[in-house]
Amino acid sequence: MTNSTLFVGWGAIIPGREKAAGAVLQQSMSYLNQLQQQGKIDSFEPVALAPHGGDLAGFGLVRGEATALAEIRGSDQYRRITVQLQRVHQSTGEVEAFTGPELGQYFSLWDEPLD
Repeated sequence: MTNSTLFVGWGAIIPGREKAAGAVLQQSMSYLNQLQQQGKIDSFEPVALAPHGGDLAGFGLVRGEATALAEIRGSDQYRRITVQLQRVHQSTGEVEAFTGPELGQYFSLWDEPLD
């Protein structure tokens, strides 16, 4: 059951690295499919953005158990893929994200009184 989401974002492809970027994308999708088939993640959703004047070209949402996502982020294969992303995109980033029921839990923290 999903209780956590990982956001992985990337910027424009570095000029001259288009072919390599395609290979990294295929490798990333294969890796995420493998993780889903193994039951290590619940789902993933890649998103490409239309030009909008910002530096974010696309992102992926990876959903699963918080402990499983932490384990994946610490794995050699995940680190290898994130380094490859950095080598073909002008900017990359990853951060914990809040969606679905976890979004409500996160926003409820804003309702707590300030000390």
